[in-house]
Amino acid sequence: MIDHSKNTQPLDLSYLRDMSGDSAEFMIEMLEAFQKQTPIYMADLEKAVVAEDWKATSECAHKMKPTFYYVGREDVRITCRKLKEMPAN
Repeated sequence: MIDHSKNTQPLDLSYLRDMSGDSAEFMIEMLEAFQKQTPIYMADLEKAVVAEDWKATSECAHKMKPTFYYVGREDVRITCRKLKEMPAN
């Protein structure tokens, strides 16, 4: 089961800031998309894991991985990469 406890690690928006050319509008748009999509991705990921559907787990992780790069969460990106690379048995 997925641990739903809160993580207090701060976000690092330096990549997003660089990528956007320091455009506040673009950064807000990206963060709003992140805020909207992440719970959907997490729910899909949890369903796939509970169902032991490793192909779907890999696909969910693949979709999620880049979004965490934008907000500087290398730890989550690494976890997504590991999930993505799991054998689809």
